[in-house]
Amino acid sequence: MALTGLLHFVGEIDIVSEKFKKRNFVIEVPNERNNDWNDFILVQLAQDKVTAIDGLSLGSEIKCQINIRGRKHLKDGKTNYYNTVEAWKVEVLSAGF
Repeated sequence: MALTGLLHFVGEIDIVSEKFKKRNFVIEVPNERNNDWNDFILVQLAQDKVTAIDGLSLGSEIKCQINIRGRKHLKDGKTNYYNTVEAWKVEVLSAGF
């Protein structure tokens, strides 16, 4: 799967533990029916991929190859579900501002 859009936000690298690090960024994906309804998708880079967006400017058009991950969490008899959009490749299509 892939997402193409404008780089809207880049977060700091978060070292969760000595064995896991992550970094979030947001990509603005155009809505083909109405630009007022563009989607802002939170995407995560993990481990050795956290530097894949180093040096990119906000507003750059990028294409991200992604996987969607889902988890089930049971606590106090209640089940919750969580999703993560995880990028494994980022390509720059055009430079931003």
